[in-house]
Amino acid sequence: IVQDAMVDWKISEAFRLDGGLLIVPLSREGMQSTGQYFSLDVSGTATSYSAPTEAAALRDTGVMVRGNLLDRGQLEYRVMVSQGCRSNTVPCSTAAGSGTGARNAFRATGFLGYNFFEADDSYVPKGTQLGARKVLMLSGGWDTQSNYNAYDANLFWTLPIANGNEFGGTAMWMHYDGQSWISLPQQNNYMGQLAYLFGPAKTQPFVKYENYKYSQSALQNANNH
Repeated sequence: IVQDAMVDWKISEAFRLDGGLLIVPLSREGMQSTGQYFSLDVSGTATSYSAPTEAAALRDTGVMVRGNLLDRGQLEYRVMVSQGCRSNTVPCSTAAGSGTGARNAFRATGFLGYNFFEADDSYVPKGTQLGARKVLMLSGGWDTQSNYNAYDANLFWTLPIANGNEFGGTAMWMHYDGQSWISLPQQNNYMGQLAYLFGPAKTQPFVKYENYKYSQSALQNANNH
């Protein structure tokens, strides 16, 4: 199993070029380091696109330009072009993997985030900072191929407190609409989580709320939180 395979060419802080099997930069939650979640795992509200777009563990094959702008590098951007769904059928994801030669339009994904305090130029952004850094980031992303589209808005923070403790959280909204391109019903997903790290005890209890709201009347029974 190949999970990550990439080349990173850092020309400057403001311009880096990546190529290979890359994490799709749709949301901060979806890009976050797997070893530093507030909770046990990534939120499903941020990953609903994965199987329908034929992503490989939230990754796709393509090229990405990214960088950090302004005087302290506090404005982060990422723009990626990738193969997306390649099947010949419509919806594309009804025959995942069966049409690798299909000449579909490329997939385009973008991410823009502003760090109010400390900047972060990591390929995978950190979740909990273990009481070491004060972070407040407002971000948004978009993802499209053919007539499929997705959007999100995300607020993330960590606040160091005395004795190595930390208060952190995330608030996120995501919109998906597969339309005729992929099997992903139109929906608005919401996620909120709060966590408190007791540094000396190395313990971090958390609470999380997730809500999936489908637009189609036939799927109203599938709404859940």
